[in-house]
Amino acid sequence: MTVVWRYRKPLALTLLSVLVCCLALRLVWVHDRTWEWRLQPRAIPEKIMVQQRSYTVGETLTTLPAGVHLVGHDPGGAELYAYETSGLPTGLYAKDGARIVSYGLLGGP
Repeated sequence: MTVVWRYRKPLALTLLSVLVCCLALRLVWVHDRTWEWRLQPRAIPEKIMVQQRSYTVGETLTTLPAGVHLVGHDPGGAELYAYETSGLPTGLYAKDGARIVSYGLLGGP
């Protein structure tokens, strides 16, 4: 029994170390994109990244503004809407079911 445990203990510790590293990397990835220390981002997080730019959450709306179109999804799965523009949008709208939230560009255009 001692011989078998001698080989299983290092393997178990190695697997545990790999699991902890993977979880830590996932936490850092979610935090980098949403400012949240979670394994899975919320549907509408405090911060999102679109085209390598950060947007912060604004006010809650009752309906989407007229003229916006779907531009993608955030890390949590909410639909992202923006006005048609040739460059970087300065404002986004996230819709998750019935909840609609505006986002503003962090740091200006």
